[in-house]
Amino acid sequence: MSFKAGDKQGAFRYVRQSKLFSESRNKCTQLLERVEEVISLIASAESTKQVYEAIQIGMKAMKEHNVSIEDINTHLKEVDDLVAAQRKINVALESAPLHSLADEEDIEEEFRNLEAELEDKISPVHVEEPEPVLHANDDSPDETVESLSNNLSSMKLGAM
Repeated sequence: MSFKAGDKQGAFRYVRQSKLFSESRNKCTQLLERVEEVISLIASAESTKQVYEAIQIGMKAMKEHNVSIEDINTHLKEVDDLVAAQRKINVALESAPLHSLADEEDIEEEFRNLEAELEDKISPVHVEEPEPVLHANDDSPDETVESLSNNLSSMKLGAM
C-alpha cells in the first residue's frame, strides 16, 4: 500500500511489522504445542497413578483373602472362556433366521388344526340345565323356611 504510493519508509515499517507478527505467531504456536504436550503428559501421569492405585488395592485384597496369582489366572481363563462362549451364542442368535409372518400364520393354522382334532377326540359332555322349581302356592319365604324346618324336625333319623 505504502510502497505503491511511493512511501518507502512506510512500506519497510509494514514489512517489519508483518515479520514481527509472523515471528510472534510462530512463538505462540510453539508455546501452544508445548502446553498441549504438557497436558498430555499430565493426563498420562494421572492414568498411570490410577493404574498404580488399582494395583495396590488389588494386592491388598489378594493378601487379605489369601488369593494366589494362579487362582486369579485360573479365574481370568474361566472368564475368557465364558466370554468366548457368549460371543458364539450371540453369533448363532444373530445368524438364526427370524420367523416371518408366513411362518406365524402356518403355526397358527397348525394350532387350530390340533385344537379341532382334540375337540373331536373328546366326547362332548351334555350338561342339562336344572328345571326351575315351581311353587304350587305363593307362600312367603318365611313360611317356606318354617315349613322346611318343621318337615326336617319331624323326620326320624335312623343313624342315631
